[in-house]
Amino acid sequence: YRYRKLAISVAALVAFSLVYTILFGQNPLYIALEGTLLFFLLVMVPEPKTSPNTKKEQIVYGMLVGSLVAIGLFFHFIEAYVIALLIGNLYNHRCFLWKLLPLTKEPKSGTVAI
Repeated sequence: YRYRKLAISVAALVAFSLVYTILFGQNPLYIALEGTLLFFLLVMVPEPKTSPNTKKEQIVYGMLVGSLVAIGLFFHFIEAYVIALLIGNLYNHRCFLWKLLPLTKEPKSGTVAI
């Protein structure tokens, strides 16, 4: 796998299966093998420009998106897949900005903080 993003797809599939089983009380195998979910999990979710790079963030991102897809299907959202991907990308963007912005300013050396 060229971009090393398989953890996202696996985490999303596991999270989807668990949440789907809890909410619907049914086996998620039929929906998991359906073309729409497979295309979504293997092509759209691990897209390199919008998905995280570190393994830990990939797993969290995948679990978030997979869970949101199952919840969206449970509540009959029209575009459950797109909404889940949008929220996952907003989460990933927030994590990226959080790393760039310093929370506090450190005083320069030789100065006294008041």
